[in-house]
Amino acid sequence: DDVIRWIRETIFDLNRPPGAEGHPNLRSRLRDGVGDAAESLGFKPRLAFRGPVEATIGEELIGPLVAVLREALSNASRHAKASAVDVVLAVGEGLVTLSVADDGVGYSPGPAAGHGMENMQARALQFGGELAVIRRNPRGTLVQWRVPLERAG
Repeated sequence: DDVIRWIRETIFDLNRPPGAEGHPNLRSRLRDGVGDAAESLGFKPRLAFRGPVEATIGEELIGPLVAVLREALSNASRHAKASAVDVVLAVGEGLVTLSVADDGVGYSPGPAAGHGMENMQARALQFGGELAVIRRNPRGTLVQWRVPLERAG
């Protein structure tokens, strides 16, 4: 299934020109973010797309979306001690959802050294959305950044 999904996404990317201003498309920007995180993580996170992400997500959401991805991956790299990270960008049920799940030591609420969580939350609120950080069982963290579909285009 992963190979078939990768082939479909590759074909989609080959048939899709860069954005009107010459910017790389959404999928390429997210792939770049995942690729950039591979060195600090020590492995390349898996990336998947669900639903019509390119047709639904407007240019004004791409920058904040990529920034949230980079921050979530940076947090996983610095704190999680993870051996795997899965990133999924999904469009459906009235939402655009970016999920970053790791199998690391888990999230501990409390004072943070930086402003990463605050920044991700602010970017969600800017589009009428929300940020959820969930401790996974038996281990790991799930970061979900959700924005209503009507604000994403």
